[in-house]
Amino acid sequence: MTRWMQHGRMAIIAAWGIAGTGCLDVSGDAEQAGVTAQAVASNREVRLREIYASVLEEGGDEIYLTASQAGSTSHNVIRPAGTPDYWRFDDPDTAHFMNLHVGTIVPGGLLIVNLWEQDGGPHDEIGTIDFQLTSSGAVDPVDTPTGHFVAIEQGRFAVRFTNGARYKVWFDILP
Repeated sequence: MTRWMQHGRMAIIAAWGIAGTGCLDVSGDAEQAGVTAQAVASNREVRLREIYASVLEEGGDEIYLTASQAGSTSHNVIRPAGTPDYWRFDDPDTAHFMNLHVGTIVPGGLLIVNLWEQDGGPHDEIGTIDFQLTSSGAVDPVDTPTGHFVAIEQGRFAVRFTNGARYKVWFDILP
């Protein structure tokens, strides 16, 4: 082994030692950095996985979703890519499956998710459900008059939307 390789190897070993000891040393700054990292890690992504129709709005529904943070004027529109830009339901007891980003639940925030039926005029809101985080970082669905958390089914949050039409929607909540 050459002298340069020995010095390089010793430098790597020394760096591992410093990094290892640095992990054990918890100063005020390091502790604060841990709190910040933990807060960032407590955000939860919401993904749309399935929409199931049990009662249609008008016998041929064009469904999409929107999501926004409470107090924000911007919103995310969740539609299938391409044409048509909605999920079509012509019969009850039909389902559509997808894997689409809805929004992110942030600590201290409220993610508001709306299910819509698209019409030629104003669109009809079929329901709303809100998601927030508890102080421990767990997801807490908040019922509204038109959106009700049903249960966690196979690891997914099941929500029933009930304003006129009736749809059941499943969401994945990811860390």
